[in-house]
Amino acid sequence: GQDSVANELIDYGANVNQPNNSGFTPLHFAAASTHGALCLELLVNNGADVNIQSKDGKSPLHMTAVHGRFTRSQTLIQNGGEIDCVDKDGNTPLHVAARYGHELLINTLITSGADAAKCGIHCMFPLHLAALNAHADCCRKLLSSGQKYSIVSLFSNEHVLSAGFDID
Repeated sequence: GQDSVANELIDYGANVNQPNNSGFTPLHFAAASTHGALCLELLVNNGADVNIQSKDGKSPLHMTAVHGRFTRSQTLIQNGGEIDCVDKDGNTPLHVAARYGHELLINTLITSGADAAKCGIHCMFPLHLAALNAHADCCRKLLSSGQKYSIVSLFSNEHVLSAGFDID
């Protein structure tokens, strides 16, 4: 499949960091795709920049966070992926994982040193995004990370638990 095509292109000198018009590289697509794990490793092993950002600031690690690609996130982190890189909205991969409810990825990012108290879009913490999207397990994981939180959103002055569910 795509692994053999990617390998063939690399063998013929293809630029593994060549972006499309939106700034996404083959590594971004491998990080996001359903069957891209081997392709991602192939690209990383052939010099793909694990921290390259698209025009909207998304890194390959952001893409794993959107799509819940746990193993690929580990590969990127182990190869120097910047944990707290921010996109154009100010969101880190942890913000994105919290928004989409990827608890396993949240755990990996926190264990790898992600800053759970970094403000993202609308001055929200990852905890705000998890609560606003009703991801109770993610809220528990973020609350148990040891981070001290102000439970008021700096942007909207709303309580972080105003999403209307009980996390106990």
